[in-house]
Amino acid sequence: MNKAQITGNLVRDVETKQTKTGSTMAIFTVAVNIGYGERQTTEYARCMLFGKRAESGLINYLKKGQPVAVAGSFEVERYTKKDGTQGASLTIAVDDVDLMGKRDESAAPAVAPTAAGELVIKSNSNPAMGNAAFDDDIPF
Repeated sequence: MNKAQITGNLVRDVETKQTKTGSTMAIFTVAVNIGYGERQTTEYARCMLFGKRAESGLINYLKKGQPVAVAGSFEVERYTKKDGTQGASLTIAVDDVDLMGKRDESAAPAVAPTAAGELVIKSNSNPAMGNAAFDDDIPF
């Protein structure tokens, strides 16, 4: 089984590219803190979304600093650094991305499609006001 699950923060905003076959690819890097105190280190995982997931509205929320949980299959590439030492990089073909932390309203699009293809207009109304606009539709 080739599975990786990591949590961390995005190093930079997501980048989208087109493959030679014309499908969309979204690339982002996740910084993962390992250990604690003086022994804490940070490792980086390059993550890639392909096809419809890379074209979805999710990429609008993948902004620098956003905490995420990522799951998918991984590949480790070994290479020789300029100073002659050996290095390795981790690449994850993403199956699942979960946004963590506080929701950033400024990153959300004003209109978002649902799974059924309907458009939902997001409102910035005051929650203390309740759903006054919908009260007229209630028959009792």
